Amino acid sequence: MSDAIIPIAFFLILAGAIVIVAKFQTQRSRERDVEYAQAMEGYRKSLDSVAAQQEAIRTQLTELNVRVQAMESMLRAVE
Repeated sequence: MSDAIIPIAFFLILAGAIVIVAKFQTQRSRERDVEYAQAMEGYRKSLDSVAAQQEAIRTQLTELNVRVQAMESMLRAVE
């Protein structure tokens, strides 16, 4: 019986160490996943902002195009 105690204790300690290491690796992985999700949320907000700015610029360009065409037609009418 006493011969079996040392190998059993060794394997229990080994199993405990493996569980603890796996727990810390999983925790670190979850923290990285949270950081990644936060970064992706920031990128998504930036992309939405850029899309809105692009639409505003497109609207301004359309208005300017209409004005330029009006000026062209006035200049051609003068000739």
